[in-house]
Amino acid sequence: MSKILILTSIEGIDLSAKSFEGYDNIQLLTGNSDNLPLPMVMKLMELGKSVNLEFLQLEYGSESELMFLLAFKAAQLSAKDVDTSITIMSNNLAYDS
Repeated sequence: MSKILILTSIEGIDLSAKSFEGYDNIQLLTGNSDNLPLPMVMKLMELGKSVNLEFLQLEYGSESELMFLLAFKAAQLSAKDVDTSITIMSNNLAYDS
């Protein structure tokens, strides 16, 4: 079983490898951002040594469009392996449903 974590933001999240134990793949939503702060990039590079880390670039114009795109991405990921477990971590309470 593959365990995937999708992070919609990394603000306020402990980026140490221990925080992400048990996940096979972590996807960070970069969205409409063209730049990441250097300290954040350095932490992500360190994390990428122990966890498969990918940047998920989704172009969206509204929160509802982003939710639709994330649902589509989750469906694509689970289509590859039906035993895939996907967790979306966000400070946006709209994702709870």
